Amino acid sequence: MSEFGKFALALLCLNLLTGVLRSAVLEYLIARERSFQLEWAGLRECVGFALIAGMLLTFAGVVSGNPYLWIAGLGAPSLVAYDYIRTTWLARRQGGRAVGMDSAWTAFILLVCAATIPFHISGEMIFVLYLGSAAVVMFVSLLGFTRVADRRKTGRLFRPLYALDYAIGTGSTSLSIGLLALTGSSALVGPLRAGATLLSPLNLVSAAIRPVLIARISENRSAGPLGSALMACALATAIAPFAIAVALIPDSLGVSLLGATWETASRVRVPLGIEAVLGLLTSVAFAAHRAHEAGLRILLSRSVLATLRISALVWVGSTYGLVGAAWTIPVVTAVGVVWWWSSYYLLHRRDIAAS
Repeated sequence: MSEFGKFALALLCLNLLTGVLRSAVLEYLIARERSFQLEWAGLRECVGFALIAGMLLTFAGVVSGNPYLWIAGLGAPSLVAYDYIRTTWLARRQGGRAVGMDSAWTAFILLVCAATIPFHISGEMIFVLYLGSAAVVMFVSLLGFTRVADRRKTGRLFRPLYALDYAIGTGSTSLSIGLLALTGSSALVGPLRAGATLLSPLNLVSAAIRPVLIARISENRSAGPLGSALMACALATAIAPFAIAVALIPDSLGVSLLGATWETASRVRVPLGIEAVLGLLTSVAFAAHRAHEAGLRILLSRSVLATLRISALVWVGSTYGLVGAAWTIPVVTAVGVVWWWSSYYLLHRRDIAAS
């Protein structure tokens, strides 16, 4: 495996670990009760799982000879704690603290990069500095977090169904694109990834806003699907101009952004932009399921939709090429929008009947 491949594997493991623990502990916690006591207990539980996972990553890195993997294992607990604290501030509508954490981390990385320009340092050392700067920001932020945290013990918070749901939902797109390469359609992977890179800010917004949506819907369940639908429309209207702007990028700017990949990536930016907007609509309905603690319903829905996405994208991509694969993504996402909102409506009606 190339050095970049080793780094990519380590980063993938870190992203998967933080996402699984955020979903299995923090999102459940936000939906149930956003109290200081539970916030502290959740942090402690997340770090505990991250320590175990970090030891496994470190062992795997040493055995496989992948230095990035064992560095990721050592940095996993602090990165998980960083993600937990930042997401908690967002859920409590203290976005300034979350932005401050990210800004400090970015400034720290830029400062380190500027200081090391005159020197030749290895990729491993850069990765150490990357994770180390996150740890420094996390410990400073932890001082403010502990001032308001209740340290009394509480029951186990980890929810396996939520963790499995995240793994299935996050892995389906990556798996389907990987299967395209295995089925002889590897030429499609680069353009699809490049197109997704252009729209990555929208995907980041969709992921970052989910804890806020869960908290808001949990506090105001009486508003039901209608209130959530109005919220979803407002969010989609806010991000649609960015998707339109990406679709209108001139070729001269596109080439400077993506190089030779632009020629093919430009053919998929419209369907991927539509998918990004539809994905935000799905996020609101999904957050409503989280707020209602419908773990099994979420897992079953994710499984069905992931199967549909993988099979449709692989078959259409292998049969009709790049444009067919690109338009399959928003079509499948549109099916998901109908599925999630229908499920939310039925879930709300069930709650009304039960009350």
